[in-house]
Amino acid sequence: NSLLREQRADRILAADAADGFGQNAGAAQLANLVAGGCIAAQPSDALKKAQPHAGELADYVRYLLALSYGGQGKAEQVVATLKNFGKDTPESVFARDVVDIYGNALVATGKAQEAIAFLEENRSPTRADVELALGRAYVNAGQQAKGGEILRHLYITMPSSAEADAAGADVRSLEASGVLPPPVYGERKQRATLLTQANKFADAAREYKALIPDAPPEERPALQVALGSAL
Repeated sequence: NSLLREQRADRILAADAADGFGQNAGAAQLANLVAGGCIAAQPSDALKKAQPHAGELADYVRYLLALSYGGQGKAEQVVATLKNFGKDTPESVFARDVVDIYGNALVATGKAQEAIAFLEENRSPTRADVELALGRAYVNAGQQAKGGEILRHLYITMPSSAEADAAGADVRSLEASGVLPPPVYGERKQRATLLTQANKFADAAREYKALIPDAPPEERPALQVALGSAL
């Protein structure tokens, strides 16, 4: 996920450089770093050198620097780098991308309650990465049931998201420990249906196979048809 974020940021930087965005020494230096692959090779050092002269690209540098620190497990530096990012650069293309990164870093530094407040404030529009961070923040803050319900809602209603598997693993752990009850039939059916709609047929087929034995008799024929369509 971090690699995908870096690749997206690199594409945006390269495109802006090609369009002549931010014509100053800092912008040129940063564009050269991206083009030369220096950010991937020595991310923190390269970005810190570019940061004082980044100018209009300051938000790009902060975002990439936070990703770099996160990849090194330096949560304190992530928090310091992204603090007040939304207020400082409200128009940044990364304004939404940093929300879960900052929230997760707060949790990692023992500030789960602060993470909850921040993530709740930035929860709309709904994003799977933010929901995963929020659910885990509640769990880490000792509100396991509330966090578990958020994670389950993500797992059920956004099953094709990149975060669904991680949420599902957390949910199963909470179910095994007795914090959460097992999912009800309607939730399981909803997940299978949404997987089918997202063309995740292999996953949908597994859900239908597990669902059919627990289905009301009158619903089993329709589920068998849905399973056949997914195979």
